[in-house]
Amino acid sequence: MLVYNYKHANAQKQICVELVDTIFVAKWKRYLKKTAHNLPDLLWSMKWLPLTKLNQANDTRLFAAIKANLTKIRSAFDFIGQNLDLNFSKEISDINHLLDNPGETSQQHLNHWHRHFTATIIHTCQSDALHNVPADLHSKLIAFIHDINHYVHLLENIIYSESRNRLELKYSNQWTIGCCDTYNIGPNPLWAENQNEAITDVFCPLTDEYDHNTDVWIHADILGKEHIKAWLDDDVLTESDVHGCLYMTPNITLDPDLIYSTILNNPNFIAEYKNSGKPLNRWPLGKLKTTVDWNSVTNSNRITIDSITLDDEILWTNQ
Repeated sequence: MLVYNYKHANAQKQICVELVDTIFVAKWKRYLKKTAHNLPDLLWSMKWLPLTKLNQANDTRLFAAIKANLTKIRSAFDFIGQNLDLNFSKEISDINHLLDNPGETSQQHLNHWHRHFTATIIHTCQSDALHNVPADLHSKLIAFIHDINHYVHLLENIIYSESRNRLELKYSNQWTIGCCDTYNIGPNPLWAENQNEAITDVFCPLTDEYDHNTDVWIHADILGKEHIKAWLDDDVLTESDVHGCLYMTPNITLDPDLIYSTILNNPNFIAEYKNSGKPLNRWPLGKLKTTVDWNSVTNSNRITIDSITLDDEILWTNQ
């Protein structure tokens, strides 16, 4: 049993997960124990992951928020383009138009900009073009590169209500328990080269059996997008930055509304998934064994995890 202990509403609470008996989960449990031994000071929290929003596209306050985030992304493209000799003139022109017409900002814009972030990280951060710049410029470039990712995610939170595939979920929600997230990609010992552990197993929902009542999954901590998020973003699954999990992560996704199982049984998703030619590689981990007041947890936004135990062995504790 995997148990997360936390305090909420002045009471001690638990989230208990009964892990499934599979070869992958056995490897994942060994990885958890190794990570706990190597990185005992990781800080854990539980966070709400809304998959749909009730936002109204013509809300004046939302327009202001959209414009603020667009301005940050424009500044990032402008600085990166000038200093790395990259041409982002179309992106900047599109953003200038959207600043005058914020209601036209679409998920397709965000997909395109996020793909630039992924390509910039892969092809530029690992190249001599970035390594050879002065230290002060290097740090600014890294910050602006991550700004693209950060403010795209913030914009997604605003316009999720416009996504065709998300609208079918009827305001569903998920939660994550983790020690880091894609909104704040920065120095973290979890991603250090000597800590990474590649995944060698393959999971495909077309051929691998799994319980459709599974509500705990490995989290998708990847550079790019995994298939399900890409599909929910009305993105194209054949794009190069859409793929399954490549490395182990201790973070998990809680899915009490069985969103993943619903999507994996959606014929439209399956057709696009087959066409992608890439395995899902998003593993089912187990089932929730405790009753949680999800509305209360949602209202708390982010909850600190006090300790984590696996098969009665304490892995992490803040006490």
